[in-house]
Amino acid sequence: MIDTRGELYREDMFRDTIADIFTGYPKAAGIEIATRTMSPQYLICDEIGAREEARAIIEALHSGVPLLATAHAESFDELKKRPHIKMLLDTGVFERCMSVAEASGI
Repeated sequence: MIDTRGELYREDMFRDTIADIFTGYPKAAGIEIATRTMSPQYLICDEIGAREEARAIIEALHSGVPLLATAHAESFDELKKRPHIKMLLDTGVFERCMSVAEASGI
């Protein structure tokens, strides 16, 4: 898990797991380090959006590492207007996109 500001990680959630948590790293660096050195089954990443993060995500995908990530927006249309998110969507990085409302059945 790449959790730059410690927003996702809670110790009690991971007590009996073998998850590796990268906190305090710039997100792109954390993605790159985890992909190259940890041989992850998958990556979980909070709030993506910057160009260097998008490039690191694409490199991880090319290494065969699947990704679960979050990005905040008012709507999917708004999200698609962000250049680096659009690049990820156009590259086919994400198999599925889901809103919080959709996920919670709202």
